[in-house]
Amino acid sequence: MSKIINIIWRVALVAVALSFMPAYAEEIDFTKIPDVRIFKGDETIGYRDPAAWYEDGVFHLFITVCDPSVPRMTIGHTTSRNLVDWSPVEYVLPMDKRFNWSSPGNIVKDGDERVLCFQKYPTPDATPTKVAFADDTARLYTIRTRDFKTWTKPELILVKGPNVSEAEMGRMIDAYIAKGTDGLWWCFYKQQQDKSGKFSKKARMGVPFSVSPDLKTWTQKGFTDGGENVCVLPDGDSGGWLMLHSPGNGIGFKRSTDLVHWTDCGMTVLGQKDWRWAKGRITAATVIDCRAVKGVGKYVMFFHGSGPRKEIEGDCYKNCSIGIAWSDDLKEWTWPSKAKMKLR
Repeated sequence: MSKIINIIWRVALVAVALSFMPAYAEEIDFTKIPDVRIFKGDETIGYRDPAAWYEDGVFHLFITVCDPSVPRMTIGHTTSRNLVDWSPVEYVLPMDKRFNWSSPGNIVKDGDERVLCFQKYPTPDATPTKVAFADDTARLYTIRTRDFKTWTKPELILVKGPNVSEAEMGRMIDAYIAKGTDGLWWCFYKQQQDKSGKFSKKARMGVPFSVSPDLKTWTQKGFTDGGENVCVLPDGDSGGWLMLHSPGNGIGFKRSTDLVHWTDCGMTVLGQKDWRWAKGRITAATVIDCRAVKGVGKYVMFFHGSGPRKEIEGDCYKNCSIGIAWSDDLKEWTWPSKAKMKLR
């Protein structure tokens, strides 16, 4: 009997050990991704603003899901192990026009928790036939999770410091959080700011940034020119940083050695000339570094395209799709149709 108990005990220990072993991504054949659009919008739904995270063999994708019939929006979550098959989109927060939770920036790891940053984007003047942009109450928020299923309540990011009230912060959108080599968290966002760092509708639009030691207490740090939906990541093996941002159309690139001073270094519209569904605009690109992930070995980009009309003409909350591309070096980008052309 003791031998049987001992065997059962050993089997149980092995099962527990296996449960803690990381799962790796399937060996990904990028040429088998059937379409550059992994989520296709139409007249009844729109998908925008992707944010990505990879962990234990799973790609997590967070996207803005739009209901153009109201219109209203919220943040959706979907997963994949092979970048081909994606789980049904589940809402992270309720779809409520009063808040329009949207534009997930990215996920960062803070202890045992994963932190997602995003925006509140109220559009009280929008109708099914009228495109309207957020009012002056648009702000930045975070939520936290340990299992990607249960989330905390939205918490306002006081990017201008604890002594600046929410009302004084001014309209702001599109948060993105990065961990600097200085050990500080950096939050980038979009706002019109004057030279003193205050919100002003008469000031230039750009990318302000703040720093924090703990994701709670923030201090304004600086400002750079740039478009919306910023993504910031280490620039390959150079020791510097790459910023992706969204000009009027396309994906812009900026580089920096210190996260403060940025230099423009080109842009791309990927395969837009061949994509009627993205004729209106290519925008909101985000990149995750999966070069060290067994079975992946590349940078993976997600973005959204809208069209054939421009956003202001109507294809803003509808006819928006999420696309995918990849790169070995952050310079040359490939997508499904381009990859298949190379094989011919």
